[in-house]
Amino acid sequence: MRSNFFRWAVTAFATVALVAAVSCNKPDEGEPAEAPTVALTLGTVDSTSFEVNVIPANADRVAYVLVNSGEEVPAADAILAEGTAVDIADTVTVTISDLTPETKYTVAAAAANGETLSAVATVEATTLKADGTEPDPGTDPDPDVPEGETPAVTIGDVTPAINTVTFTYTAENASEIAYVIEESPGTNPGAEAIFSKGTVVKVSDAAITVENLEAEGTYVLHLAARNGDVYSEPNRKNFRTLSSGATTDAQEFTFTEIKSQKMNSNGEVKDLTIAFGDEEGNELKVTFKCNLDANSNVAAGTYSVSKTYLDAGDIRPGEQYAPSSAGFAYLTTAEGVVTAITGGSMIVSEGEIAFNFTTNVNSISATYKGSISVAAVTSIGSTMTEDMTITFADNAVCKSMGDWSDEIRLSITDANTEMNITLMRSGSGIPIGTFGPTTYEDKNNDSFVMGQALSKKYVNGQYIPTISCYYSPSKPNNSSVNSLGTGLIYTTDAGEVIACPAYDGEITITETEGVYTINFTLKDDIGHTFSGSVDVEEAE
Repeated sequence: MRSNFFRWAVTAFATVALVAAVSCNKPDEGEPAEAPTVALTLGTVDSTSFEVNVIPANADRVAYVLVNSGEEVPAADAILAEGTAVDIADTVTVTISDLTPETKYTVAAAAANGETLSAVATVEATTLKADGTEPDPGTDPDPDVPEGETPAVTIGDVTPAINTVTFTYTAENASEIAYVIEESPGTNPGAEAIFSKGTVVKVSDAAITVENLEAEGTYVLHLAARNGDVYSEPNRKNFRTLSSGATTDAQEFTFTEIKSQKMNSNGEVKDLTIAFGDEEGNELKVTFKCNLDANSNVAAGTYSVSKTYLDAGDIRPGEQYAPSSAGFAYLTTAEGVVTAITGGSMIVSEGEIAFNFTTNVNSISATYKGSISVAAVTSIGSTMTEDMTITFADNAVCKSMGDWSDEIRLSITDANTEMNITLMRSGSGIPIGTFGPTTYEDKNNDSFVMGQALSKKYVNGQYIPTISCYYSPSKPNNSSVNSLGTGLIYTTDAGEVIACPAYDGEITITETEGVYTINFTLKDDIGHTFSGSVDVEEAE
């Protein structure tokens, strides 16, 4: 006896790949092959066999394999190499025979169009009892999932590589989840659309790997869960695959210099970002929390990559925002390939630092001879390494970025220099007088607003600092990034960008026949001075 009801029940668990409504004809010579797809639907189910409908599109090869319950579903290339080939047609019905009654099976299929492979499609079926009746209630639906309860699903770790991504998830009150990966920005499908278009799998603790992605691609992962006819809210996460230049081989470096240091937080526990460089032009940037020893050096010990990033000894992991930016902890090779650090440790000992890191694709080992002194680390983003005298060109332009009754913001620029000056004063227009430092909270009259450098502008493949206003650590205010402070960004003839935020010093402004002379002697927070003079007319 065959059961229509049971066929309906197991069909509900079929994983159906999106079938593109396009021709299966091969492309003309020289044209890129269209992406193949394959879908599976369940046909008649018996005690020792069942039928599967194989529906390919844009394919010149299709194959399938039978997977026993609990076994891993093979990748597309393995299915095509080792599976049973299927004739190319609109729909081909195959019969899977010699099966065990009351047993769950999975059929997995893949298609190819030239060298282009499809995603893997799967369908599950449980054979009937030996007498042809329905099997005893089992895992369809999952008996551990309360019937009718609303399911929920949350994306966990998303680990992109060059052409793949692996993700984890947690689900509640759900027997199945489904996922779709789209090129960003995506279409934001609802939960039911994710199940109808995407790949459906039973809930488990196993990580899921998706293949055949483009290198340096920007994608959105859409995930949903269901419990019978009840669907969860979709969960989504953006990610980027790595550059095709990223290597899977282990890398070793010997760093010889500290290229830059930044104090992100200057509390009892320091929050530092240190960039180590070698003679070939490779750079390793590490953001970590630490205590200091009696000599104001980073304390000895083992520092480990930590997702929580709360305590001394934690290293903040990188995240691949773009092929040219990974943030926090990452390696930039001399060839410009950027790879986020996602695991491992940094061991600080007397006179030496050893790095043993992992990325999403390889491992990195490195050493640096020396210690890290924190006595002169900026907390406002200065990249100055010595005192500087700034000479503006004769054609420097002064523009007003805002003029209020108590504040004026000026921007003075030429080919190499962009200087911001924010002055607190009464009246209007450019004021005359001498101005010392103030914070944006205090806004003392006849003062300039101190600055900090933030990397905000993305220009020609790199983040360029901008000068915004400084808020004292005792009065944090994230709105500081939206207000201008005082300082300048200087670009050398060699293209090096130097950030000079003003933490202290003096600005004097005089006026003769409508021409304003601005003299400045300013300092960052670690004692470097930048000074100069510029003549401007009333701000445009």
